[in-house]
Amino acid sequence: MAFGARVFEKHFTLDHDLPGPDHWFSADIGELQQWVEAVRQAHRMLGSEAVEPTAVERKHRDAFRRSVVAIRNISKNEPFSPENLGVRRPGSGLKPNHMDAFFGHRATRTIAAGELIHWSDREGNWVD
Repeated sequence: MAFGARVFEKHFTLDHDLPGPDHWFSADIGELQQWVEAVRQAHRMLGSEAVEPTAVERKHRDAFRRSVVAIRNISKNEPFSPENLGVRRPGSGLKPNHMDAFFGHRATRTIAAGELIHWSDREGNWVD
């Protein structure tokens, strides 16, 4: 299975004492059932090719992600800069890859240190 096998062959016999070259080493019904279960278990152990988060990881993912936050108090109309914006946990707010879009814009409100930053906190015009 690990190398892509799709067909498995196993010699089967009703009685190990029957005449012929294969019966003595062939699987009887009990051994065949064990073999089939072992193949099924190996298939389950391989898992899926898709790499997806587990239910627990999905439930807690926001706690481990980061958001854009004020790293110090920001006054209304103060320009956003690397000195007043940073990223912290939890990740329930604006994603860090959007932080650069705030630099050069003014704050539309007073923002306390540690508070999540939102798109509405950014004034639309560039600071001159």
